[in-house]
Amino acid sequence: MDDTILRPPQKVRSERTQKALYDAACTLMHDYGYDYLTVQNICKLAGVTTGAFYHHFHSKDDILCLFLNKGYEAFIENRNVCLPEDPLARLTELCVLYAAHNESNGVEFVSNYYSTKNKSLNTIGLSPEDMYVSSNYRARYDSLMAAREAGQIPADTDCVSLNEDICSLTKGIIFDWCLSNGGFDLTSRIRRMVDRFMSTYRI
Repeated sequence: MDDTILRPPQKVRSERTQKALYDAACTLMHDYGYDYLTVQNICKLAGVTTGAFYHHFHSKDDILCLFLNKGYEAFIENRNVCLPEDPLARLTELCVLYAAHNESNGVEFVSNYYSTKNKSLNTIGLSPEDMYVSSNYRARYDSLMAAREAGQIPADTDCVSLNEDICSLTKGIIFDWCLSNGGFDLTSRIRRMVDRFMSTYRI
């Protein structure tokens, strides 16, 4: 059916607008870099108003979060990742994959994204079902739940709280990596620190 004649339903128009905004943000990131990623530039390239932007996203941070989440999913798919069956080993590998994805984005972009002004980085109080929670965050939570079920960690472990702690640990390491201008192997350090941290919980 030709929707140039019939007006598309609100849901279809909304989905198109959100996709146009996301595609515009991706184009700006890839072709111009982080400094050009402003709400004004996103809207201009997408051909929508700033009001439409704020209807779909709370801030530029939200669209950046979506950019990284979708990028992570593509990164995993392209690497044909096979995760370990052991829940705690899987947890570590998920953290390492997250680090590898950050490395692939480059220290300049990650340094701009990992800002204290970026509220989308705050995972405190999030549930695995929240809209902007990444697939990596959910998979780590699932791994912790599986580890608890398998008796690898105590039965009374609060897996949401523990996942928050792991997020804080990995974000801290990524901040250090940015401060050192990529001066150390991010994936190796995250592997070592996550293993060391989880050894205090392992039964």
